[in-house]
Amino acid sequence: KDIKPKGFPDFVGVNSENGAHRIAVEWDENGAIKSGVFIPRRDTSLKLNTLVGGRIFPGKHYFAKFNVVENEGNYHIDFKSSDDTEIMIDATETNFFDDKSIGTIIPGHIEHFTTFMNEVGFRTEPEMVFAIGYSAGDYNQYIFNPTDVAGWPGNRTWINSSSLPYRSESILNIMVYFYTKNGNQIEELRTLAKGLTSPQENNPKIVCDAIIEYFLPRGLQKQSDYDDALSVFKGEVPANYFDLGLWNLDWEYTPAQILFLINHLAHLPEFQLK
Repeated sequence: KDIKPKGFPDFVGVNSENGAHRIAVEWDENGAIKSGVFIPRRDTSLKLNTLVGGRIFPGKHYFAKFNVVENEGNYHIDFKSSDDTEIMIDATETNFFDDKSIGTIIPGHIEHFTTFMNEVGFRTEPEMVFAIGYSAGDYNQYIFNPTDVAGWPGNRTWINSSSLPYRSESILNIMVYFYTKNGNQIEELRTLAKGLTSPQENNPKIVCDAIIEYFLPRGLQKQSDYDDALSVFKGEVPANYFDLGLWNLDWEYTPAQILFLINHLAHLPEFQLK
């Protein structure tokens, strides 16, 4: 709205509807996986944009007739371009990202697993994504075919006596997959812990509590639950290692300790909430 040279009043500006066709892409570059957005075309309701597109603005702009309707959280947009390209989208606002809903939403299986991978910092592996999508099909969720998008916030239907073990066991399977894929290492967990605390942290309780708060938006119910989690995190490490300050996040087996802690948390009902 009101596009104009800097310093000019609004009334000299112009308004337009614009659409960019964005595609998420990944590619290999110097041995590393890069990610970005590919935009094969742009459409606009302003003829001026079609003239300067590709010259002043990036990319060619196709002239299009837009129809946009906004009404109380409901949105409709359709347009037809000069080359007869047509698109129509209907959308409804959701409280999915409402602060009040944090810690009260049970996401679908696919989202549950992919969110976990992103939270930990695991890279995207096509075979893992395929495995997640394939296994979720056994529990009535399919990629590009959600059960009820409008019902996802707070939806309880994802959890039952069979899907709960599936969700918790799959979290462990994901971590074991990357452990194996990385040559029996899982440094992503060490990096995560250092980012949540500090690279020099050597207090196991601080590290344990930080991981809990990171994965469980509303924390645990009782102090005894935190005590149990800390016990799992310490595992078989001799107590004097902690007492004498010999343990820290650079210790060889720290990633395994974090794996056991996350596996413990994944079996708790609170882990299902986001």
